[in-house]
Amino acid sequence: TDKVAKLYAGGDNLWKHYGFEYGKSQLSMAFKNVDDVAEWWRHMTGQRFELINPITGLKKTFDDALDEASAYLLRNTYPTYSKVPPAIQALRMLPLGNFVSFPAEILRTGMNTMMIGLREMQHSNAAIRQMGVRRMVGAMMTSYGVGKGVSELSQVLTNTTSAQWDAYQRSAAASWNKIS
Repeated sequence: TDKVAKLYAGGDNLWKHYGFEYGKSQLSMAFKNVDDVAEWWRHMTGQRFELINPITGLKKTFDDALDEASAYLLRNTYPTYSKVPPAIQALRMLPLGNFVSFPAEILRTGMNTMMIGLREMQHSNAAIRQMGVRRMVGAMMTSYGVGKGVSELSQVLTNTTSAQWDAYQRSAAASWNKIS
């Protein structure tokens, strides 16, 4: 089980690395210098961007600032199980408890994705606004479009109609499945 867990975590890390680099590439097209990143940071978080690296005591470079901005986007829009609330962490101690972390992270990241997208759409920089529009279109497609697409595909594959599914839900479905 340890090897399976490591393989699973490795897959997560691969996608996080891709997301980090993708975020940097998007942000690098919108920013010209550290001051641009600092202004974006204030707009997105409501906090002042620290221009000095607290570990080295040196002024952050443009690359450092891009890394930090991309890490902010990644941390808040990709599942990060260390961000799971304490109540969910307690449930993880139960058998099969790890499976409650994923839905909790999907809720957290889904809300963050929409909030970040809305903030980006309000930014004065046109490239950041464009990122926000893309983020919101992606969120809408994921939230609604994929579900609708799967539903329609399942009806085609089973040769059924929405009316037949509605009749099933009204008359034969289990109580827990009547609104599914």
